[in-house]
Amino acid sequence: MILKNKLYLLFTFLLLFPSKYPLAQQKVLRLATHQSIKMHAQYYCHLFHTFGAMGYKLIIEHVPLIRGDIEANKGNYPLVDIFKFSFQTKSIYKGEPDGIEVSKFPYTSGPINYYALKKSEVVIDITHPLTSYQIGVLRNPYSHYQRNESKLNHNYSYYSSLLSAFKALNLKRIDIVITALNDYRMIKPQINKNNEITLIMSSGTIFRYIGFSNKFFGKDNAKKLVQQYDKEMTQFLQDPSINCTDIYPTYSPS
Repeated sequence: MILKNKLYLLFTFLLLFPSKYPLAQQKVLRLATHQSIKMHAQYYCHLFHTFGAMGYKLIIEHVPLIRGDIEANKGNYPLVDIFKFSFQTKSIYKGEPDGIEVSKFPYTSGPINYYALKKSEVVIDITHPLTSYQIGVLRNPYSHYQRNESKLNHNYSYYSSLLSAFKALNLKRIDIVITALNDYRMIKPQINKNNEITLIMSSGTIFRYIGFSNKFFGKDNAKKLVQQYDKEMTQFLQDPSINCTDIYPTYSPS
């Protein structure tokens, strides 16, 4: 009888204080991203600590950029990676995707790089502007919009994966691939085995944010979660005692 009473008290305690006790079951949220978790686990450490503090368990699902954005808009994914390409120093996100509330600050950033074949001798200057080359980019919500709305991007080719873009580069179907440094590192062993690809320039920065689906959470709740997320992320980044060596993200290829 004493043991039964103790178990009852423990169960009641877990219900009242779920976020403070490790045995409590956390709510599961899925994040749609195009980047391999195996190659970028260190970056996702920020997210796992932050959402853990919010009382959620994060599951990462590997999906194409366009699909993740569309499915999050429909409410099929609660969270999605949102990217901003900037050639300015400011990193505050401007412009919200339809149906998605975006965190105020990015959780990762990196340079935007331009890659070409060494033997192609691509040069970008006044005599040879970027528009004189055929350029490959990863299809994403921004480039998808540009492709449909602008007739000035006739020298751009859009690919569903960076692997496809770099394969086209190796086959000389395009002259340049533009992508983030971290994305290139992820597939470098597959596309540059003979050291034929070289970095020709860096220009601008790519910032990555977390988007909260209005359809999944409800618009008001999504806004509240964004505020809570930004607060927890700020506290995490300012806490020198937290390390990422014990973070093993849950990965679900899709």
